[in-house]
Amino acid sequence: LNHMFSDAFIHNVPRDPEGRFFLDFNADCFEIIVKYLQAVQLSPNAPVPEVPPQQQQNMDILAEALNLKIFLRPNCILTGHGTSLQVNGNVVEAMHPGWQVISARDPLPMSGASYFEVKILANPDPTKGGLAFGICGHQPSGNEVFSIQLPDAILYNSHAGLVSQCVGMENVSKRIHFSAGSVVGLKHDISTRSLHWYFNRLCVGSCTIQPEVCEDFRVLFPVFALYVPGQKIQVDFRAIAPSATHGQKITGERQAQ
Repeated sequence: LNHMFSDAFIHNVPRDPEGRFFLDFNADCFEIIVKYLQAVQLSPNAPVPEVPPQQQQNMDILAEALNLKIFLRPNCILTGHGTSLQVNGNVVEAMHPGWQVISARDPLPMSGASYFEVKILANPDPTKGGLAFGICGHQPSGNEVFSIQLPDAILYNSHAGLVSQCVGMENVSKRIHFSAGSVVGLKHDISTRSLHWYFNRLCVGSCTIQPEVCEDFRVLFPVFALYVPGQKIQVDFRAIAPSATHGQKITGERQAQ
């Protein structure tokens, strides 16, 4: 904004008939930005405001266009997760038996396609399942973190397949074992509201989100579920989707245009 209203560029900012500057921005998102800037003036360590789910896509577009770095922060695993999982950066390890679900701190960018990867560092018995990843329309909390049967989630469970009541059409391969050393990935195509699943950088199928539940998926938090003690994963939100070989650099990070 400082750049936009500098002496060199202010003459390019359109005005209305009364001479007021006209900014063709989403009003709700711009209000969030202005209030945050005001808060920073009073307290330099003011927290980043939460974006309402219905405005996440608009905010992503605006933040990327204006290069608002505070809204383009790198994603990471949520620290206050309420599980027994051990978290070190983006490495997650199961310490006790039973489902433990943890999410990313921030949702995937909704301004375009997005992608993230999970490397399996350890999995004592990949033939029995118990290791899952996917997306959820909210950050699981409370008793939700002890089950992968979430109402607005789509996960792939090792050795089993998709776990969800929200999937429309799908052709995703089943019974894929998440062995130690393997890499799984997930790409969200916002234009078609579809998910594309990858195993060792090869697509193993895709699925769509049922149209009637799309409202529940205005935001998509990456989620990870571990069941067996000793399971260990490393999440990479900066991984570039395999489609990058065709000139598209799709990641799970928000980036300035």
